[in-house]
Amino acid sequence: MKEKLISIFLAGMIFAYSCNEEYKNNKIEKYKNNKIKNIESKLVVKQENSMGINPPNYKEIILNEKKDIIKKYLDTNTAKIKIFNDTELLKKEIIKEIKKNNHTYRIKYNEEDQANSAPLFNEDYSQINELSLHQNKTIYLMVSALKDSSFVNNIGRIINKDIKNKYSESGGVVNFDEKGKINLRCSISALYYLRDKKNDGDYLLSEEEDSLPKIAYFHLHAPSYNETFFAGPSTADILILEAGLVKSNIVSEFIITSLKKGKFNIDYFGADIEKSKKAKIIDLGNYSYDITGIEE
Repeated sequence: MKEKLISIFLAGMIFAYSCNEEYKNNKIEKYKNNKIKNIESKLVVKQENSMGINPPNYKEIILNEKKDIIKKYLDTNTAKIKIFNDTELLKKEIIKEIKKNNHTYRIKYNEEDQANSAPLFNEDYSQINELSLHQNKTIYLMVSALKDSSFVNNIGRIINKDIKNKYSESGGVVNFDEKGKINLRCSISALYYLRDKKNDGDYLLSEEEDSLPKIAYFHLHAPSYNETFFAGPSTADILILEAGLVKSNIVSEFIITSLKKGKFNIDYFGADIEKSKKAKIIDLGNYSYDITGIEE
């Protein structure tokens, strides 16, 4: 996103789990029914209440379980990937793949001395060693998928559609398809329906789409084919991602930036409270896609 923080929508994203009282009560009741399976256990709870002992805080339990839902979804769908059992080998393989690529970093330009402009953030692959296992699992799945030309070419088609869309950025969630491979599920930005071209540099996932199973989010920086200046996450992107830790213990996102027609850059940025509430940014590299059949 082009340095615009949409506070009113961010607030909605952060507190999306705060539903009306009836909805919360239904969820709590559903949880109780699943956990308290027999008459004896119900009697125990009733007896504790009569003794002045507070019953379990089901609302808090539910929210804590929801905070781990991304990790559980990721673990369930990658249980057979052997390399995930060797954390050191996993890190080495990720770094090996990232080092093969050319990279495009988001630059903080020095107007007085442009030749000495420096990267705005640390995007070096060495930070792989500072991430949690689940963050590295997510990155490994993406760099593995990027070896598949059909996956890369599909990103090219998504970029082309984003360039044609003048009312918002494009984006969505990263989930697993029926074959167990990761998939970029595109979702129309909630901002698109405002039909305001000022929102072409912003993306907002709807609450309904945000509730879908996922291992990460993604969005594009592609109002035009040449968005090199905006490669990687902005400060606003990072703030929004870190705020997402209110509802999840891990938040990961991929930024896809169009560099020119037929070429894009992709970055990972994410945070896991197991390691830090501050996001780490890692440039995964530049990739080329087939432009055959892509309209101007």
